Amino acid sequence: MPELNLDKIDLGGFGVNEEEQQQTQLNANMTEAVKVNPDQHAQTTKLSKESGVPEFAVQSNPEQIQQKLKLDKINLEGMTQRAPKTSKFLTADVNNSVIAQEDVVTNLLEGIEKTFDGMGRSIGIGFDIQGRGLLLASNEATSSRIDDLIPAGAMPIGMEHVARDLSREFAATAGIETDEQLATAKQEANDRLIGEIVELQKERQVLTPEDMNIVQEGVRAGVESLANMAPGLALTVLSGGRTAPLLVTIGAQTFTSSYGEGRAEGLTVEEARWFASIDAAIEVGTELLPTKTIETILTGKSKGLTKSALKFAVQEMGTEQLATALQTVNSYMFGLDKELENAEGAQEIINIQLRRQAVTAIATIVAGGAQIGAATAVNKTVAKLTQTEQEQATQGDIEQRNIDKLSADSVKSKLRERDVESFKQFIREADGENNTHVFIDGVQTSLFLQSKTREEIDADPALKALANAARESRATGADVAVPVDEFMGDIAGTEAATELREHMTMSDETVSPFRQEC
Repeated sequence: MPELNLDKIDLGGFGVNEEEQQQTQLNANMTEAVKVNPDQHAQTTKLSKESGVPEFAVQSNPEQIQQKLKLDKINLEGMTQRAPKTSKFLTADVNNSVIAQEDVVTNLLEGIEKTFDGMGRSIGIGFDIQGRGLLLASNEATSSRIDDLIPAGAMPIGMEHVARDLSREFAATAGIETDEQLATAKQEANDRLIGEIVELQKERQVLTPEDMNIVQEGVRAGVESLANMAPGLALTVLSGGRTAPLLVTIGAQTFTSSYGEGRAEGLTVEEARWFASIDAAIEVGTELLPTKTIETILTGKSKGLTKSALKFAVQEMGTEQLATALQTVNSYMFGLDKELENAEGAQEIINIQLRRQAVTAIATIVAGGAQIGAATAVNKTVAKLTQTEQEQATQGDIEQRNIDKLSADSVKSKLRERDVESFKQFIREADGENNTHVFIDGVQTSLFLQSKTREEIDADPALKALANAARESRATGADVAVPVDEFMGDIAGTEAATELREHMTMSDETVSPFRQEC
């Protein structure tokens, strides 16, 4: 049978012409298409895909579908506890809820509230945990027998025999007469302290943004590390540059923090002591080399500041990386590293640890750079660096980030766009009793306002707010203090904010970048 060759068959002779068929379909599609509103159709298609509702059903009531989608995106459950000020603002007046609905969907209002609640708090939590850990370790190291509350070995030579009597007197002042009562009191104190540590850990978790990238995590860790070292650095300066006080402080802080967190995670007293001791040993051991270099700079024994600074940077980076790796192993061995325990496979474990090492590297640059800068400054200016200045520098960095965040949130807010007075009302309620102000250099503010006419100032809410605040500050010569609700409602995102940004702080004690450069 001969083979059929379709190439030789003229399909057009049978009335099948592909180009004509395509043209006919094109004409039909476009004839129907021009009858439909393109924007409305695109919205219908989008709503259908997001909701899973067929297009024909969406067309019948698109507003209802849109309302349901928007409501599903709002996490109303627990908002009264999670963000009480946002909840109060939305429930006080239904108009607030209507105007601010996009800001509620995007969690913008909750974010602003958390910013005010968390200002400086994340650093303070670290010290709070250390304090609770110290009390917990001390309480659990105390004898459970009344007669041994004050060890005989702690008494001066020749007075050991009075230790028991003093112990009984001490217990009696606390209303404790039997060993059973002492054991009960100790257990109650332990439970209370562990509970407080757990709550502090939860608070720190809430204050830590979940969407931070590696750089942001590193910068945050560096700033917190620098604040944590401030007491030790101050003692080092007061001791004439000797770093022994710094190492002792670092060891004590690491032990108390790790002990408290270990007990809060369920370790026994003995396990928590081993875990905290190993953590402290790692921290102190890996700081020996870098702090020795810092000491040579502080005491003026350095043969070259640049060379010593470079040496410190290399040592600090290497030892901090080692500390991160060793402390990860320590936490994992005691069952405290849930992230590694839940990792699926070796590759995920490697990725987790690589991220931690990268965060440590950035934190080391931030904190280490500040340390070497401070040491060099001490060397050059004969110990002008004090603990107060360290705290102000750390607080200043935090304030600058908060100004940027509050400005960005203000610009994004739909509530502010629709009703600026309601937005400012929310900011006042979110700020609560903080009485937060944004401080702007008075001279720079005056120079900026002098470039504007009276008509321009009267017509621009930002300029008017600045002019009013400047008028109040002229009498004292202090910085211009703008209430945070006026800053976020009237000034953020404007030309005035851009021009004066580098001269802003959030307290009258910290120094703006402009003044630092001068």
